[in-house]
Amino acid sequence: MARSRKEHQPFLGRSLSSFPQHCTTGANTSERAPQTHPGRVLATPGPFPMPPRLPAELGPGDRVTLATDARWEAIVIRGDFSGQLAEDIEISGCRLTSASFSGARLPRARLSDTVFERCDLSAAVLSQAALTRVEFADCRLSGADLSGARLQDVLFSECRLVDVNLRMAAGARVRFDGCNLAGADLYAAQLPGACLFDSDLTGAELSRANLVGGRLHGSALGALKGAAALRGTTVSSAQVMAVALQVLGVLEINIDDEREPPAR
Repeated sequence: MARSRKEHQPFLGRSLSSFPQHCTTGANTSERAPQTHPGRVLATPGPFPMPPRLPAELGPGDRVTLATDARWEAIVIRGDFSGQLAEDIEISGCRLTSASFSGARLPRARLSDTVFERCDLSAAVLSQAALTRVEFADCRLSGADLSGARLQDVLFSECRLVDVNLRMAAGARVRFDGCNLAGADLYAAQLPGACLFDSDLTGAELSRANLVGGRLHGSALGALKGAAALRGTTVSSAQVMAVALQVLGVLEINIDDEREPPAR
């Protein structure tokens, strides 16, 4: 349902003052020149994602249809769109509440200044999608395909993303808060500076991923595949043992209390 573009106002639903400086949008954070250290990984923390610029007023979206090349703008969307196909759809300045896109195929979707609340996107296909200033709150994205997606200023909060496909996804200012990413596939994902806080990354595939400058505080990091991708990230002291054991495995360092090698 197409609507004329309205003046967008900043989203005021969140106060940024409670977040750490490395994840807030102060000018000094984003413009500070990084320090160089020969032989060391350059770790530049990324700022907090910019929030969606929702319009001051949103119209009803009761009659929208999901179709290829459709454009949804400045509306509130509810409803069941499960299993439907819509290539190259554009969603801008919208709030989606308790909507279902389970199994929907939305390749190359363009999402901007949009909030998803309590939505079901499990097994949805969003490959090659472009997401800009998008928030997912209490959503289900388990098994969703975001391979090759471009993520700019994207926040996932209290979402279920078990086995989500983020292979070769790329972006900046991406944050996961309290999410379940067990078994997630981030192979070759380019997400430097990403914040993954209080999330479950057990069994995640990180091979060839770039997470340099990322912060992983409070997250479960067991049984990772490609743990070398943690190079240049920051963890808390409580996570040191879990990370250290996996790094030893990557370096093929054996732990054996016996001084003499076993007889051959």
